[in-house]
Amino acid sequence: MVNGRLEQAKTYPRLARMRQEQGTAQVRFALAGDGRVTACTVTGSTGHESLDEEACALVFRASPLPPPPGAAPNARVELSAPIRFSIR
Repeated sequence: MVNGRLEQAKTYPRLARMRQEQGTAQVRFALAGDGRVTACTVTGSTGHESLDEEACALVFRASPLPPPPGAAPNARVELSAPIRFSIR
């Protein structure tokens, strides 16, 4: 469910598309107990700054995400996800 929400929030940076830049960014992000994204870090780069920046930007745009199962309202949960950028 989280990956689907992230995919819906994804936009391809125009300059990266023009340059035919592609890659997969690995992101780590923190969720509050209510599903709000409170932090995001790229832990594995695509090799392209604009795609790496978009990877965390889309995580924040997708917020709030579904709350972690069984998490208390004041909980903080860290998740990791790959964000793939490919020109089709």
